[in-house]
Amino acid sequence: MQQITLSLVIFDPTAPGEQEPRIARFVERVWAPLVDALAEHAHVRVALHLSGAVGDWMGSNAPWILDRLAELVGRDQVEVLGGSPVGAALQSLPERDAVGHIHGASRWAQERLGATVRGAWLGVGGWDPIVPRLLARAGIRYSFVEDALLRAAGADPSGEDAWFVAEREGAGVGVMRLDSRLAALVPWALPRYFAYELKQRAAAEQRYVAVAISGENLGLRSGSRNWCWGSDHGWVPSLMRLLRAQGSWLKTALPGQVVDTQRPGGRVAPGAAAWRTGGAAGLPATMGRRWRQLQRDQADAVDPAMERYAPWLCGPPWEAFLVRRDEANRLHKRMLRASATVQRLRRYNRNHATPATVAALEQARAWLYTGQGGAPLHGSHAGGPDRPDLRHTAWRALMRAEFIALQALGDHHKLRHEVQDHDCDGQREILVQTRDYSAMVRPALGGAISELGLWGVGNLVNSLRRREETWHEGVAFALTLPALVDPANAGSPHLISGEDDDIVDDEPTDDNDTIATIHTDRLQHVTLPVAPPLPVPSRPAPDMLACDRHERLLFQDHFLGPGTTLDNLRRDQHPEQGDFVDEPYGLLSSERIDGNELQIALAREGVVDVDGVTRLVRVYKRYVLRRDSPVIDIGYEIANRYREPVRSRFATELNLGLDGRVEGRFLQSGDRRAFLDSAGQWDDVTDVALVFPDRRLRVHMWSAEPCRLYFFPVDSLVETCEGYEAHHQGICLFFAWDLHLWGEERQRYDLFFTVEKVEEEPDASAG
Repeated sequence: MQQITLSLVIFDPTAPGEQEPRIARFVERVWAPLVDALAEHAHVRVALHLSGAVGDWMGSNAPWILDRLAELVGRDQVEVLGGSPVGAALQSLPERDAVGHIHGASRWAQERLGATVRGAWLGVGGWDPIVPRLLARAGIRYSFVEDALLRAAGADPSGEDAWFVAEREGAGVGVMRLDSRLAALVPWALPRYFAYELKQRAAAEQRYVAVAISGENLGLRSGSRNWCWGSDHGWVPSLMRLLRAQGSWLKTALPGQVVDTQRPGGRVAPGAAAWRTGGAAGLPATMGRRWRQLQRDQADAVDPAMERYAPWLCGPPWEAFLVRRDEANRLHKRMLRASATVQRLRRYNRNHATPATVAALEQARAWLYTGQGGAPLHGSHAGGPDRPDLRHTAWRALMRAEFIALQALGDHHKLRHEVQDHDCDGQREILVQTRDYSAMVRPALGGAISELGLWGVGNLVNSLRRREETWHEGVAFALTLPALVDPANAGSPHLISGEDDDIVDDEPTDDNDTIATIHTDRLQHVTLPVAPPLPVPSRPAPDMLACDRHERLLFQDHFLGPGTTLDNLRRDQHPEQGDFVDEPYGLLSSERIDGNELQIALAREGVVDVDGVTRLVRVYKRYVLRRDSPVIDIGYEIANRYREPVRSRFATELNLGLDGRVEGRFLQSGDRRAFLDSAGQWDDVTDVALVFPDRRLRVHMWSAEPCRLYFFPVDSLVETCEGYEAHHQGICLFFAWDLHLWGEERQRYDLFFTVEKVEEEPDASAG
């Protein structure tokens, strides 16, 4: 049997804004023991990709780990991979920013670890035909592509060739194939099964295999800590001993060494695709579940005929995530606008640079790169667009980057507005920028405001439309089952494949840790293991798995039907008499008054169903925004265009969210007060404030006419590697007025909205 070379790639998907306790657990449970194990097993060579968040945390809290890594790099046992330190899909960025990300990661690796970066890790965003140009511009020689993508491009990833060459516009880089089947065995199949699969490949005269492993699966994921590191016979130490014992036919090598010593297998042109394991999140839930099942059926050879179609089983491109989640698309387009503003400052500095503008450019660029993280757009192993804290980190960073650039250019105090298709959805939006905020008005979505970004703070409309996810079905079923095992006493599951007596025990029998022979004639196929189920909260809120009918924005217009209650509003199952929410409004005008005020007028001719009879109703909506004031005026005129009376309850919905925190924050109207994790109904409200004591901010809203106020938290479950977590996405407010209009009658309602800085921290005690 000829020798086979194995390249192990361990990557870190930690996103900017990740909670510090989770990073600390990640380092303690994965990186610290991994570095120690590598130091002990000098025969094992691995390539590592560190995120910027984990690298910075180690530098401040565990510098000894970086020192040990530098030693391993110095003795050619570890190769450091570059790429985006914030996990961005490079193809999602302007070219100048993508190159900047790669240069920044390479510079950090050189300065802190003494490593020369030659390869790049692309992350969940996967591959795109533009990637070779981006990598080549940044001085990167090679990267990695999943084997299915190479097969779909016509290459043979199961042959003798270790790498191929992909090019764009004359710029070429190496692409190394990643074995998705071997990766699926890590870490839930015993190392001996991993070795068996490798031996099968060696017997088939395959000379090279690369396997990518998420670092979170090696100790942070629920159930993996004891399994991977619980003793000397944990999965990772056992694998390292196995690699040494099988040295007669198996060796490990750094990817860079493979590229240096082996010739490429020719040119290849992979198409655009996200990682197959994460691609399901970019699809609607029903399609995502089918996609995952199809992957398992193909991997387990359920139907041999499926092998004929396997080459085309590639994930959707990363843009599918933007299509599925409007929140991700809005954030991405804000990122592009912020990048363009920072680029304006860069061009300005070419001819008019001062020490202040040069420093501002460096600051703005650093915040911009932080805001370009991939997790809020396409997800990661620790959550994605559904995590409010990660979205907030991106929004805040982008708002700061843009404001710093505008300030350096002298444009931060101006009133500006642009009417065009900012979100690339085929509809026009109105972007407004003032001294205090940036707002996006969307006529096509009920004339609502989808973005209200406070400079230096973040987006106050950082809420989430709850959708069905691929994992909802399994969680809903788990919630109906009794707890058979106390989670506190449950050990790590030992999930292996096949029958244990098919393989001779590999427990060490002497000081040489010898390993017995693998009987390939007795084991014909290894079924892929199933990871242990993630923990589910014992008593989640009743609406945690609710799905919303529409986007959650500011100033969405409703005609609430009889039978509307706080409970069915909270579940988004209330009766709706009108056809206004999320429906298109006509843009009548957007004009500036005296240079200090912008008026935006919108209207919709719709219908209201009263007792089974439709009435023609016109809603006129006007926004007034000012250059030097944070106050926004919202005026409504409801006109009955029918001869018969209209009786309903008109309401405007406001969804407010910032960073997912609820502690100490509250809603207040007069002497009535409620914390953000509570729901309620207040009558005769004219004035209400949403108070953020920790940020010394107050969102103040008042109405000229008394109204009924419904309020409730918008909560959802989020899938992370540690379990399903409850997250607060924001608070939803309904300002509702009883509406009685005779034929051709009109009714006006006026609202005012502002954000105030609070000099002294407000009292957060319950009133």
